[in-house]
Amino acid sequence: MKNRKSIGPDNVPIEVWKAMGSHGVDLLTDLFNRILTTKEMPNQWRLSLIIPVYKGKGSVQDCSNYRGIKIMCHTMKLFERIIDTRLRSECTISECQYDFRAGNSTMDAVFALRTLSEAYRERRRALYMAFLDLQKAFDCIPRQAIWWALRFKGVPEAYIDIIRDMYRDSVSSVQTAVGESNIFPISVGVHQGSALSPFLFNVVLDVVTANIQDQPPWLMMYADDIALVNQNKAHLERRVNIWKDTLENGGLRLNVAKTEYMSCGGTDSGTIRIGSDLITKSDKFRYLGSVLHESGSVEDDVQARIGAAWAKWREVTGVLCDRKMPPKLKEQIYKCIIRPVLLYGGECWPALSRHTQELRVNEMKMLRWMSGVTRSDRIRNSFIRGSLGVRDVGKKLQECRLRWYGHIMRRPREYVGRRCMDMAVLGARSRGRPRKRWLDVVKSDMRANGLTEKDVQDRAK
Repeated sequence: MKNRKSIGPDNVPIEVWKAMGSHGVDLLTDLFNRILTTKEMPNQWRLSLIIPVYKGKGSVQDCSNYRGIKIMCHTMKLFERIIDTRLRSECTISECQYDFRAGNSTMDAVFALRTLSEAYRERRRALYMAFLDLQKAFDCIPRQAIWWALRFKGVPEAYIDIIRDMYRDSVSSVQTAVGESNIFPISVGVHQGSALSPFLFNVVLDVVTANIQDQPPWLMMYADDIALVNQNKAHLERRVNIWKDTLENGGLRLNVAKTEYMSCGGTDSGTIRIGSDLITKSDKFRYLGSVLHESGSVEDDVQARIGAAWAKWREVTGVLCDRKMPPKLKEQIYKCIIRPVLLYGGECWPALSRHTQELRVNEMKMLRWMSGVTRSDRIRNSFIRGSLGVRDVGKKLQECRLRWYGHIMRRPREYVGRRCMDMAVLGARSRGRPRKRWLDVVKSDMRANGLTEKDVQDRAK
């Protein structure tokens, strides 16, 4: 665990155990072994403090627009990590699930959908996508479903008893700007902020939907973010309704109001029906932080990244624009906070020169403010970048694409990204000059840097 984390109700930070060294390890080993033997944890661990965190959209007066994060005892979270490690060795999760699984990230899912839609669009074939949203998934999951799913996966009963005890008699209070609420019991859902909760949720979702899962990329799951893909609109509509019924049978609920439907490469402008509700087609959707557009354009995603970078800039502008701050510190803050937001998902973009130029223009505005100069000072961009130690954003974007291409090509052929790249889609291309694909941009990057396919297998390059 990292240092300087919010302290739980027992007021024992993780730094205490780290400072105690081997003696602390012995004490923790004795405590954890006692819990494993008695199957009962300290009662003080049952208390948590909920901090409401605004999601950043919707009315601030609506409680549903807040995410409750539980501040729990650090020692309990250490114990949870041990249980989590053992559970992962006991049961496996479907390859459709990309959340909290080694070797997978949001970019794997985003890249698969971008590449798949690109291939279908190139051959003038329609591709239909439905993005499902679960209503209060972590907060409303029935706890009986957790024990049932763990047994279904073959987890030893001893571990199930320990996890059940973690949730027995759990109580919490809410910290607000005007004070702390009274303590109240919690009898449903998993702990938001717990080290074990993501895996427990994934196990339940995997077991509940085991009989209706497709192979990726026709099904992509990242925790409770679910994307269904199909070549036929009627089949997609039927699959969505099957998912709705199956989730409800397992104690989960589909949020129809936030479920969206999009088609790529087709001319359909209609709707799909989920139960008694009609879902109108969207021309774009924000999937795992990246904006997917029905036309395949990355223009909306680039603009969203620029807007997000400026929002993050405003949070730290007091430091970055302070003339007393050394340039080296400004460089580190910019590279750690601003640039990752600006280039999130950039490795999957078939970016054109105008997109790179838009990023470059906005980044140079930030760098000039950091340096305390304006365009009227007639100082070259290269000098400003050099003084701050920040590379050109176009070069950095190129580096991200090449690194991601190497990552894909070093993965086995069963990897979803490679399957989407190698997929042969039947159909004829449209007349005229074809649209530049992501792979075309990567090949251009390789030629510009003197790289070959042999170099792709060398991680050092």
